[in-house]
Amino acid sequence: MSSVPRHPARDSDLGELTSLALAAREGDRAALEGLCHGMPNPMYRLALRFTGAPVDAEDATQEIMIRLITQLGSFEGRARFTTWAYTVAVRHLMRMLRRPVEASVAGPEAFAAFIDQHAADAAWEPTTQVEYASCVPTCGCRARTACFFACRVSSAWPICSGTC
Repeated sequence: MSSVPRHPARDSDLGELTSLALAAREGDRAALEGLCHGMPNPMYRLALRFTGAPVDAEDATQEIMIRLITQLGSFEGRARFTTWAYTVAVRHLMRMLRRPVEASVAGPEAFAAFIDQHAADAAWEPTTQVEYASCVPTCGCRARTACFFACRVSSAWPICSGTC
């Protein structure tokens, strides 16, 4: 049974990055410079997969590189440097992607503003509310609201079959 083909050039490059990282951690400026030249491309490709936009990927790559350099002291060398770098990068990218979602639900004021903005839905005019109130007791569906709007749009209105 044959094993997975190895790429000696790529493996030696990965080993070289690990040795550069260990040397840079100890204060070798040339090693740090070599590390800074060897890591942006893989980090950019990863960031591009996460963000889907080249401009956002470039920004994320810069942030990741800063994070890698500032956290280099925590690299212990138990695994390859690229493994550690990808872990740092993925954690950063996940935090970056969560930021807009967290900002959208920043607190009760933002939630109240969202409710106020969307409360005046045209589908819930007073006449529609009366129609809904008359339909709900006769409808046997679990999803009464969805059924109401589906029946209202279809030719089945005002009689619901209860099979929605």
